[in-house]
Amino acid sequence: MAAIAGEDSHVICAIYFHTPDKTNDFVGTKLKIQVPIEYKDKDGKEGKHFLLRNFIQHLNDYCDIIRESEERGLGKSVDIKVARIDKKGPSISTYNIPTQQAWEREHKTELISSGTSLQGTIF
Repeated sequence: MAAIAGEDSHVICAIYFHTPDKTNDFVGTKLKIQVPIEYKDKDGKEGKHFLLRNFIQHLNDYCDIIRESEERGLGKSVDIKVARIDKKGPSISTYNIPTQQAWEREHKTELISSGTSLQGTIF
């Protein structure tokens, strides 16, 4: 697990597990995990996760998703989808982040910053 670069450099993730078949059955959830969006690697280099695939790998490692997926009977091969959750008053909107371009757009507009709520859906 990577060390956190800054004290408040995290997003709040809700992780949802679903079956990977056509039924897409809900299997369970892991709520409100504070996941670092910045990192310090073993060489001391710090930075943000500007590559979506790196953030997904970090999310997988940090939340121990594969182990939990196996415990829930879903196996080791998982597909992780990321979305940003926007809470305004009583309404909640979810914005999928399916591509690197969408991830970059979220960063450029500072929609992903410390304290942002993200959703990780595991299939």
